[in-house]
Amino acid sequence: MSVSVAACAAAVLVTGVAAPASAYSTGRSSQLGVAECAYDINERGVIVLRTQLYRNGRSEPLPGGLTTGSLVNNRGHVVGAVDGQTALWNGTETVLITPVAPEDTWAFVTAINERGDVVGTSSGLDGTSRAFLRTREGVVTVLSAPGVKAGANGLNDRGQVVGYVFEDGVQVAVRWNKDGSTTRLAPLAAGAGALADDINDNGQVVGYSYDASGNGRMHAVRWTRADRVESLDPVGTTIAGAVDVNRYGRVVGSLALDGSSQQPFVRDSAGPTRVVPLSQPGNVEVLTAVNDYGTAVGCSYGDLDEESALVWRS
Repeated sequence: MSVSVAACAAAVLVTGVAAPASAYSTGRSSQLGVAECAYDINERGVIVLRTQLYRNGRSEPLPGGLTTGSLVNNRGHVVGAVDGQTALWNGTETVLITPVAPEDTWAFVTAINERGDVVGTSSGLDGTSRAFLRTREGVVTVLSAPGVKAGANGLNDRGQVVGYVFEDGVQVAVRWNKDGSTTRLAPLAAGAGALADDINDNGQVVGYSYDASGNGRMHAVRWTRADRVESLDPVGTTIAGAVDVNRYGRVVGSLALDGSSQQPFVRDSAGPTRVVPLSQPGNVEVLTAVNDYGTAVGCSYGDLDEESALVWRS
């Protein structure tokens, strides 16, 4: 499971016509009553919020001295930070995640699998960045080629990692394979930018792609196991991005419809994309993660940057 920083972006306001009522989700979203965003959920129903865990209707402290949280796997390993330093609670101890190159100043973890391996991005003040994989045993591998600006966003239990690299100024969605090879994932149009955000154990990848080089529109997309790309946007969408996909192909993300602010969507392996009605009219809402039972979590943003944990159930 992975969390996209872009998924927590501010409102996107546009004008036009709304999507047909049939496009709206039959599930329901609700707020947990906690004034923090929810970033991840595992199959045990444990939800990671910004400064706490939420389990069985109750809040509890983050483990291992973590001061903020972002990811959790089914073994209860939690990724977060200790006073701003990226860290991993592995069930026994808290391990600080350090930059992978001497010239880098920070490292950010974006995904954890069930083994306890993590991936992320290590970056320096000069704007360079490297995609990396850190195994449960502590072995760190830089996935991207030297001198290439890159980042890793998701991984699965088969050891496949997805993210992006920049080539000639264009962001290219990629998959790093367990054998060390790199596969470029085609965008919706030749020369258009794209990013891969998550991959499930079946090899399905989700993220976003523009539909033209330069100033094209940003679509939520899914790449199949055969690496074919498809847009997930319903009619009337002006901007969208997919951030997570579970074992059964359920995709979550956020979009803006014509005349509306940003709101969540859900797309199953078959059937149409379903737009999730806002739990609080007038808010901006996003989904950030979905577990294998199909329950998704995210955030509802109100006035004055107020935030609340959001949960969606089908």
